[in-house]
Amino acid sequence: MRNNQDFICLYCGEPHRLETLLEYPLPEDISEITSGKSAKSMQVIGKHAFLINEEYLLMKCVLRINIIDLQDELDVQTWLWIERNEFSSKFKNCEEGEAIVCAGKLVYPIPFYGMSDYPVVKVDLNAEEHLPVGMIVVSGPEFYRDWQEGISSGKLIELLSYLNHL
Repeated sequence: MRNNQDFICLYCGEPHRLETLLEYPLPEDISEITSGKSAKSMQVIGKHAFLINEEYLLMKCVLRINIIDLQDELDVQTWLWIERNEFSSKFKNCEEGEAIVCAGKLVYPIPFYGMSDYPVVKVDLNAEEHLPVGMIVVSGPEFYRDWQEGISSGKLIELLSYLNHL
């Protein structure tokens, strides 16, 4: 589906692109620091990980949801907020090359599952992939089920129709 086929929107009846990659913007904390609007400090910890004010880590990760009838997946590239104590204790107690799995909360809710859904996610901070892949630990039941079991192309069209008209 990454060839951007069209689908007919459930809201307006017009064709829209069928996308399987959703990307959230930089968190406000990072944007404000880089634009000079905030006096907070920021250290680059990794390609997509930033220590903010020596207090917490903001890290980009991907949540993958299988699309069961398309042999594809919906990649939701989003940001994770990890408390400093969570990742610093893991770094102290690890061997070189060992996985460092930390838990944190998503910076942004998943809008098509409810604005109150800020899932708790685990990621490997040493992942060799382009982006660490998130594993849902706690979430609302619908999102958790879809993440575990996958979604249909019909559900994908529902989600994209909704997102196109936010």
